[in-house]
Amino acid sequence: MGNGLVKRIIIYILSGALAVAVSVYLIYHIVKLFNTDMAVETVEAAELADAVTATGVIFRNETVLYGTRYGSLDRLLSDGERTAKDSEVVRIYEKTGDSDAELALIDRQLSILAESGSVSDNSTKAVDAEINRLYYAVRQKAEDGDYGGITAKLKRLLINMNRREIITNNRVNFNSEIAALKERRDGIVRSGGAPIETVYTPISGYFMYDVDGYERILTADALKNASYAEVKELLDAKAEQNEATSYGYAVGKIAPSAEWFLCAGLDLKTAMDLEEGREYGVTFSLSPDREIKLTLDKILTGADGAVIVMSSTVMPADFNSSRKQTVQIRSESVTGLRVPVSAVRVDENGRQGVFILKNNRTTFRYIDVLDSIEGYYIVRELHPEDENYAQYLHRNDVMIVRGKNLKEQINLPEEESTEYRIRIFD
Repeated sequence: MGNGLVKRIIIYILSGALAVAVSVYLIYHIVKLFNTDMAVETVEAAELADAVTATGVIFRNETVLYGTRYGSLDRLLSDGERTAKDSEVVRIYEKTGDSDAELALIDRQLSILAESGSVSDNSTKAVDAEINRLYYAVRQKAEDGDYGGITAKLKRLLINMNRREIITNNRVNFNSEIAALKERRDGIVRSGGAPIETVYTPISGYFMYDVDGYERILTADALKNASYAEVKELLDAKAEQNEATSYGYAVGKIAPSAEWFLCAGLDLKTAMDLEEGREYGVTFSLSPDREIKLTLDKILTGADGAVIVMSSTVMPADFNSSRKQTVQIRSESVTGLRVPVSAVRVDENGRQGVFILKNNRTTFRYIDVLDSIEGYYIVRELHPEDENYAQYLHRNDVMIVRGKNLKEQINLPEEESTEYRIRIFD
């Protein structure tokens, strides 16, 4: 091989190496220039609501059902199920061994499984947050020695853990487990032989399991023309002992209609901020996963505060209607799009907005802030017919929530689509 050929090969190799080195150098500096440490998320709708928290008490006309014999109960209807007059609703059997404790355990398990089947969101984000909150709430109550308060929290924890299983394991429901528990329960109840008594409904209405001793005190009729002082007295009343009376043993109750009322004591200022005749969304502590619509019928005031009276003519299914619960009454709400405060920038004219990714480019979109909470803004959501719709943030846009050296890339009107100028924001 001649010296000339060797020299040309060496020059070729060196030239190639130099080209690679220059390319690496340029790529390094381009990446460094445009490195934005970027994080994105899809824009979603959100609602920010002001809520009034109070102790709510349910008033309803109810008739307690009694059996003359004491024994194990076989209830033939679901809790809250509507039935006709003269319907067979409860069979009473002779007790055997420790059947009471076992039946109570099965009933609790059935109640948990019945409420576990309603899943409205296929994401685990909300249910995981609720599981975490309830777990620490149960621990705190145990540390405080509040063992009575653990029961309700533990039930909600188990319900949410079951709901998580539905989401993650693609389960439809817990019908097979419910059927097995019911079969086991029936076997325990009927092990005492034939029923010793059957209880029928004296009227048509909604059959309920729980008898709490307030059935003749906290009635809808008692609220009709009650004054502030009279309602306060009702709210402070003690329950009657209903389990065994001259009528016999309480086995359930029936509400003749779907009408029911909610009363809650509030301070005057909070109560007067509410509006009579308006419908409000109310969340109950023992059924926190759903909101019940109630109408504010009246606000009763006194020297030391106020009582609100709300009503509904709908008997909700799968709803824990225990007499006294903590309630949240949603008063005012703001709806819009949810935007992290960290995503917001200001353009050269002082207008707020965010960057989105569109067609692989960063584009600036304006926002109008309506409200804020815990590091987020609720911003106005425009509709296609609104003026300047295209310039504003939209639902499902890919929003840049974190980034450095962000620049807007805008096509120049007279150039090819690959040419653009850059607007730099704070």
